[in-house]
Amino acid sequence: MRSQILSFCEHVEPSLNSKVAVCVNEYQLPDSYSFLLEIANGFVLKRSWFRLFGVEPDLTYLDIHQWNRSPWIAEYGNLAAGLVFFAEDVFGDQYAFRFVSSAREPTLVKFWCEGGEVQDLGVTSLQTWFLETVFSDEPLFLDRDLAVAAFQKGLRPSGKEHLSFILPLITGGSAEVENIEVLDRIFHLHLLGQLSLKNLRLPEGERIVHFWSES
Repeated sequence: MRSQILSFCEHVEPSLNSKVAVCVNEYQLPDSYSFLLEIANGFVLKRSWFRLFGVEPDLTYLDIHQWNRSPWIAEYGNLAAGLVFFAEDVFGDQYAFRFVSSAREPTLVKFWCEGGEVQDLGVTSLQTWFLETVFSDEPLFLDRDLAVAAFQKGLRPSGKEHLSFILPLITGGSAEVENIEVLDRIFHLHLLGQLSLKNLRLPEGERIVHFWSES
């Protein structure tokens, strides 16, 4: 894992000196996360395509505690219940441990920022998922072609920004580079959380005729 992190990342926080038990929102995170912190206490992939949160690193936007206290989470209501977010990608989709009272170990899931869908990633090993999905020249966790097109257009978000759809997909927008902008990540998720909850109240197939945003 150490060699892959160094090869694929543009920023790597120094590793922790020893293994630590990490608790976030009263949930104890699994050993697989603590194992990663022994290698890197947070990192950012090249082009900022993926960010792993660490435990109080110098870069505040990578702090797992601060991120899980962010006000945008409340906008998703029950959609985000039982989730501890440990990473995100450049489009704002979140990666989380899902804690269910009947299960001893949390599940590894993807939380789609548009709609708030929780997708079980179908793996039990965090390390395996990183090696097979994230640390690759052809990463499988996001739309690589769309991300490349955005970067070629000059849309290069900082660590505190996302690539955002100007007209969100859940309001009828298209997954095309012409519909992408760089947006502050807190505002981005705050907005999508509100939209995701409102969409749940709409009948299936309801057509949205107007969307307004003041950024």
